[in-house]
Amino acid sequence: MKRRNRFLFVWLALGLVLLAFSAFQTAMAAEKSVDTGLVPDQTSTGDPPLIPHEVEASDNGEDCLACHKDGDDDAPKIPEWHATLTDCRQCHIPYVKNSDVFKTTY
Repeated sequence: MKRRNRFLFVWLALGLVLLAFSAFQTAMAAEKSVDTGLVPDQTSTGDPPLIPHEVEASDNGEDCLACHKDGDDDAPKIPEWHATLTDCRQCHIPYVKNSDVFKTTY
């Protein structure tokens, strides 16, 4: 009987620890949420930011660097190491709000 009680106690303690950990994780997730108001959250950690405005394709990135090189007009300034990369749309994609762009007929 003692062995059975010990077994139940261990499982009960383990369950309580897991329940507490789950509640802690939920609380931490609620604290990290940030509302940018412009674009949705990135799909996963490490994704490049989405472009929250219309963009015309340029071969050398001069259109992007015109605002982002110095951070003019509330545009985020690009880091020094990033300034040598000229094909912005290779990683960054425009955010499209209108889902009509992807309409299908089937």
